Amino acid sequence: MGWMAYTVRQVAGLSGVSIRTLHFYDEVGLLKPAFVSAGGYRYYEEPQLLTLQQILFYRELGLELKEIQTILGRADFEKAAKPPIDLTEAFNREVENRRGREDRERDLDDGLDRSFDPTDPKR
Repeated sequence: MGWMAYTVRQVAGLSGVSIRTLHFYDEVGLLKPAFVSAGGYRYYEEPQLLTLQQILFYRELGLELKEIQTILGRADFEKAAKPPIDLTEAFNREVENRRGREDRERDLDDGLDRSFDPTDPKR
């Protein structure tokens, strides 16, 4: 189709995903390169970049790779009116997880601050 081919290093730089992660996605069949050169270099084209964008979107929602693979593997994925999982629920779950992490980090910071504050009566 005449798409520009990107090396794994270029895709890693564009997407913020490590080269090792891209290799792993290839190994598990989640994101196969458009082609592999005779020298063994992986090359990605527009369809693979769009798939990577979808993978990153679902990862940001907190979905596991198996769930993402199931979604992307559906024959009707592009036409699906409703994915096999509830994305709103997945998003809300990820927001709650992040809030919980932030609360734990804040508690840890407060505890550390108190432990180093000689005027704190709780010390």
